[in-house]
Amino acid sequence: MKTQATDHSFLLASLLRDEITPYFEKHNVQTDIKETMLIIKGTSIGEVGPIFLPIEFYRYNIRNRVIELFSAKRKQFEFEILGSSKNTVRVIDGYLVFNFEPNQNFEVIIRTSRFLTMRPVFPQTFESTFSMHDQVKYKFIPARDEAFSKDLIVVFSAMGRPHQYNFNYMKSFKDHPANQLFILDDFGEKGSYYLGKDLSFRNETSVISLIMNILHRIHATPKHVTTFGSSKGGYVALYYALKYGFGEVVSLAPSINLGDFLISQHPDLLEYMTGGSQSYHVYEMNQLIYDLVREKRDEMPYIHLMVGTADSRKLEHLDPFVSYLESLDIPFDYHIVEGVDHSELKFFAPQYIDYYFSRKFSLKSSLLYFFVMNEQFLVENDQIVFKMNVVTDESTEVAFYWYMNDQIYKKTPYSNDLETKIPYESGNQYRVKIFIRNRIAQDQKVIFNRTFTSET
Repeated sequence: MKTQATDHSFLLASLLRDEITPYFEKHNVQTDIKETMLIIKGTSIGEVGPIFLPIEFYRYNIRNRVIELFSAKRKQFEFEILGSSKNTVRVIDGYLVFNFEPNQNFEVIIRTSRFLTMRPVFPQTFESTFSMHDQVKYKFIPARDEAFSKDLIVVFSAMGRPHQYNFNYMKSFKDHPANQLFILDDFGEKGSYYLGKDLSFRNETSVISLIMNILHRIHATPKHVTTFGSSKGGYVALYYALKYGFGEVVSLAPSINLGDFLISQHPDLLEYMTGGSQSYHVYEMNQLIYDLVREKRDEMPYIHLMVGTADSRKLEHLDPFVSYLESLDIPFDYHIVEGVDHSELKFFAPQYIDYYFSRKFSLKSSLLYFFVMNEQFLVENDQIVFKMNVVTDESTEVAFYWYMNDQIYKKTPYSNDLETKIPYESGNQYRVKIFIRNRIAQDQKVIFNRTFTSET
């Protein structure tokens, strides 16, 4: 296939049809062109055998049933294979090899723009591939300090938009000294929770093989592993830590009752993972974590859970799970943060990472552990009030300086009080300077200002 993608147009799609269709014609195919997309539909004939499509001029990347072709450091084409779950594609000696299940309908969509997977550059420049049953995309960062050469942090990604797969929290971990393994879940349109399609658990087998391979490389054991993730990644971190006897897990706002969550929010993903969306599929997914706790209760990782009070996962998922752990006398940490809802995890998680892992590795935290929310000024009873919520730990304290018309009016000492007020007079300008510091390491301090201008 020698066509170069210089023009994402109807003409290019027409050229692709002329070049590619002959490779499929023995399967009684029909073709259709829609703008920059060529669609090939057919019914596979078993005795024809695999289809070999030459791609020697391109670099390739396979994500489940999406194959990306790159040249000149840019993405040129994208193939998507639809039909039976047994229809497969692989690359052998410069050929895309399509192996269709006999007597099954199939569809091959070839895009020259408007790709499902939007990264335009060749992914192997920033990720590696581990091949087992499935190809697992990962990023491994070796330990920066010999003292932590056996410690491994495994980070699982949260759910993104369909076909958009990203490593989460790489910047948040960049200053931490242990080995770090970031793993993508690109098994399907929305992933598979790192488990697999139709309860096959193929993806899980490949992922755990990668983790064990890394442990062998760094001469470590499962007890040296701490898994981390938020939301979907938090669930997966808990699942893998429980099932494979890892040392610790830090799980932020996971949906423990996975079946209930998927049937209400992502029924298509539930069907992809289980093969259906009936009540027994929901029940089976709900029980995965609870079953692991029962089975592994004598070899549990140490569990750290976090959720916000404004997150529905607290009442629906975490509180019942914590009660279950308590009933079995299983130790855990349960960190509840005031005011944080699920959408705010992306803002809160980086500081939680700094807070928790700095303490785990006995490092001086590079950030004060706090997250300011719900700041507001109020005028009531002839007073102006400034209040806020601060997600923090017990070592953080706050002080306020009030300014009226840029002149200092009042200073309040450091305390845990998150509300301050002074008398209000119409026509004046008010500003409050907020000081947040670590009570123990008082040199760790953040200062910011908030201004209120009264109506004249």
